Amino acid sequence: MRIEICFFGSYDRNYSKNVVLLKGFKNQGVKVVHCYHPNYFSLFHYLSLIQQFLKKARNCDVIFVAFFGHYDVWFAWILAKIFRKKLVFDPLISIYNTRVEDRKYFKKNSFRAKFYILFDFMNAFLADHVFIDTYAQLNYYQKKFHVKGKKFFVIRVGADETVLKPEPNFIKSPIQLLFYGSYQPSQGAQKIIEAANLLKKENFEWIFIGQGQDRPKVEKYAKRNKLKNVAFIDTIPFDELVRYMNDANIIFGVFGNTSKTKIVIHNKVFQAIAMGRVLITQETPAVKEILKNGENVILTKPNAKSIAREILKLKDDKGKIKKISLKARNTFMRNFTTEKVAESAQKAFEKVLSTSSKNR
Repeated sequence: MRIEICFFGSYDRNYSKNVVLLKGFKNQGVKVVHCYHPNYFSLFHYLSLIQQFLKKARNCDVIFVAFFGHYDVWFAWILAKIFRKKLVFDPLISIYNTRVEDRKYFKKNSFRAKFYILFDFMNAFLADHVFIDTYAQLNYYQKKFHVKGKKFFVIRVGADETVLKPEPNFIKSPIQLLFYGSYQPSQGAQKIIEAANLLKKENFEWIFIGQGQDRPKVEKYAKRNKLKNVAFIDTIPFDELVRYMNDANIIFGVFGNTSKTKIVIHNKVFQAIAMGRVLITQETPAVKEILKNGENVILTKPNAKSIAREILKLKDDKGKIKKISLKARNTFMRNFTTEKVAESAQKAFEKVLSTSSKNR
């Protein structure tokens, strides 16, 4: 089935999931048109989107509101109704879960929290179908926002293998361990630095890359405990980050022990296995959907002692590092490349349109 997809709204053109989908669609010959304007909630924003849609997207089959287009769903719904298009939304995250339950910017009984619950519900309600990245998050949407499960398609985030090009995971001395991210609470960087403190007499090199909410606390902890084998690096371009990933033997996932951590699979999980590195991350229902402990990942409890214990096991069994690294890369190539993710999305779009045509 030949499909034309309109990427619509203020979606993030550089975000990993969107890049993966667009590259995959291009390789598969799926036609994509872009109706994009970054500044939502302005008159010019909506006028620009209407103008672009009328000029180049009137013949599209699906209006697709990709991440982060949460504030454009209502407007896309109006166009979808007028021009009889199917509307698909890919939220990737719940605004309520992220800002209230995870980052705790607002209390659960506050006006803003109630608004975000309504906002997430309305977006899912207005869309004909919703892409979601894990079954755990699908269950969350059903229970929290009372949205029917038949609306959802599980489309994994994946990663861009054309950029993430691994070199062999040579075991170094000292073994190098890498954390990178935005220091959100769900990433649990504090647990990692505490594990570094427990292992400060061991021969490891710890690299922390990025900036964000929890970094000052993590850096102060390292200074207070006089951790000399820990380096902090500010946010760097992604191609440079790939070099650090290739230098690392072990890459950390997330250890936040928040509700968000349990229902999503962070980009860094897919990126780490794409790079053929040993990923140590928290055991959650979401990550267990795609990875198996001891085979292509190391899953652990979200506390410093458990993390440190798994690191020591790997230090004493370097063959396991090579084994897990290889299986992680193979798992990625079989399931989560740009081609595989776009293929899943294309099948979902085809099902949406097939169901639509039968109901006419």
